[in-house]
Amino acid sequence: MVMQGVWARHGAVSRDFSFNVEDNGLQGWIIEWVTSDYDSSGRRYDWEKKVFPISTQGYNKHDEESGLPSLEVEYKNMGWQIPHREFSRHRDECECGWCYWRREVKTYPACYGDTVMAGWFGREGFSRKKSVAKRRFLHHTL
Repeated sequence: MVMQGVWARHGAVSRDFSFNVEDNGLQGWIIEWVTSDYDSSGRRYDWEKKVFPISTQGYNKHDEESGLPSLEVEYKNMGWQIPHREFSRHRDECECGWCYWRREVKTYPACYGDTVMAGWFGREGFSRKKSVAKRRFLHHTL
């Protein structure tokens, strides 16, 4: 399970670590999976209470100041620092995840997909850490 591996590597050493997931299908799937795993094996995961929803519906995704459109301003103003050792010597036609993300960021907003959305999720998750009152916890449903 990928989430368990990420938790073991990063979450267990950081009190602020959390998983930020889309609040529609993925949220429901994680709740179902964790519940059924507990029902069948009695297993609990340390990260269960570290899963938080981020809505991609309506206003927040398209908001000019905090939604996807705001990423264009951040990208153009060099507001993101991306560690690039992993892909600094890759060719333009490389299809690895890093290079794919770099191409999407360079062409945003003309053309984008899941990697730009992942960046938005990360930024939203980070900004919510500053404002605990905005959090909507999932663990009450688990």
